[in-house]
Formats: sequence, C-alpha cells, structure tokens
Amino acid sequence: MKPRPRKTGAKVTTELIKHLEMIQAVVTRLASNSFLIKGWTLTVSAAFYGFTVNKNDWRLGAMGSAVGVVFWFLDSYYLRQERMYRCLYDEVRSEQNSIPIFSLNARKYHKRVTRRGAFFSTTLSFFYGPIVAVGLILVAIYVTRDSNAQLPCD
Repeated sequence: MKPRPRKTGAKVTTELIKHLEMIQAVVTRLASNSFLIKGWTLTVSAAFYGFTVNKNDWRLGAMGSAVGVVFWFLDSYYLRQERMYRCLYDEVRSEQNSIPIFSLNARKYHKRVTRRGAFFSTTLSFFYGPIVAVGLILVAIYVTRDSNAQLPCD
C-alpha cells in the first residue's frame, strides 16, 4: 500500500476516520484485556492468600505472589501494545502522515515503547506491587513461624 500524502488544511476523509476507528478499536480491546487480567489477578491471588492463612502453608503464599508476577508481566505486555497503538494513532492523525491507509502495523514503535517502561509504569506498579508484597510478607511470616516451631526446647 502506498503512503497517503496529506496536505496542510486537507479535508478529513472517511478513510482516515475509518482508519482511526480501527486503531481505536484495537486500543479499546487491549485496555479491556488489561482490565480483565487485573480482576483475575486479584481473585486468584486473594484465594491463594486466604488458603495460606487457612492452611498455615507458606508455599501457597509464594504461589499467590508468583501469580501476581506472571499476571504483571502479561498486563505489561498489553500496556506496551496499547501504547504502541496510541503512537500509531497519533501518527495517522498527524499532518505528516506516512502510514499506509488501514495499516495496523505498530512494530515501528517498539523501540520507543519499552517493555521495562510498561512493566514499571506507575499504574501497574501501584496495582501489582502491593499484591506481590502481601504474598511475600505472608511467606516471611509463615517461614519464620515454621522455623521457630522446629527449634528444640532448651
């Protein structure tokens, strides 16, 4: 597909509007997936933490933290993809647009939007950080409790 030239003051075409709507639909779907992941993280981690307290087993707390970390990685993937598509959206709507019509290829932004930047973003860190921290605290509590219980009496 050829890049479509846009001149300053050019009219907004129906193709441009449809292209922007397609990109926005992808961004919306990615944001929806991210929201669902957060719900699953909270549910599964809370279940593991509840069983940790109920069964007095630190390994269940470790599993809850592991679930938090795994979902954190997955959510950061969706956030990175969403940011890349937002970059594509911004370029498509700009005056100096060199994106082919109806292209959804956002790979050219992968260096601008890093995995590390998405993983350690403020929103994800403030959501997943406490979830993982609670699990690690439970692990520390139950590991020290288990090690104190196994000490011989003097």
